[in-house]
Amino acid sequence: MNIAAAAVAAALNEIRQAGGGVVEAYPEQTEERPPQRGAYLHTGPEELYARYGFTRVRKIAKWRWVMRASV
Repeated sequence: MNIAAAAVAAALNEIRQAGGGVVEAYPEQTEERPPQRGAYLHTGPEELYARYGFTRVRKIAKWRWVMRASV
């Protein structure tokens, strides 16, 4: 598990322990996108959040989505 995945897992665990709820993330789409410098990934790649049950809700920029999960 990389650092970003560990951070998301830990955050979701804390939310779950606090009673859960709806969680939003604002990751970058990486599939079907030309290669970029890593700096654009400061919110994380979409695939990371999808592994934890997040799904796309709406597009907010050319390559960025609001994703939600219920914990």
